[in-house]
Amino acid sequence: MNVPATFWVSLIVGFIMSALGGVALYRNRITTKSMATNTTWRLAYRWRLLFGFVLAIASTFIWYPISIHGEQFKALGVPFQIMLFDAAGKDYIGLLTMPSFFANVMIWLLVPDLVLWLSYPAGKRNVDG
Repeated sequence: MNVPATFWVSLIVGFIMSALGGVALYRNRITTKSMATNTTWRLAYRWRLLFGFVLAIASTFIWYPISIHGEQFKALGVPFQIMLFDAAGKDYIGLLTMPSFFANVMIWLLVPDLVLWLSYPAGKRNVDG
């Protein structure tokens, strides 16, 4: 199968983001239990799912141009491609459309957790678990 390199790059980035998001979710839960309740970080932690939900909804509207065998398409879905639209507006979907959609939603829900995890000073993290 001859697919563009952007497909493989987005697939690899998607799996890396999934793994990092899961680690961030776990580490943030441990961190939030060990800190004072009135910190700015903890306030952001409380609102992270709302931010993630907004990002997840917004990600379903992101499209980008892609060329396959010289034909131009619009790809929908970041990092996992959900569907393609050709120049005539016909859509191309398949068995992986819904799993890709749910994977994108999961990743974008976890992006705020990843940002919080990376923004918390490393010296203050509870590394013992």
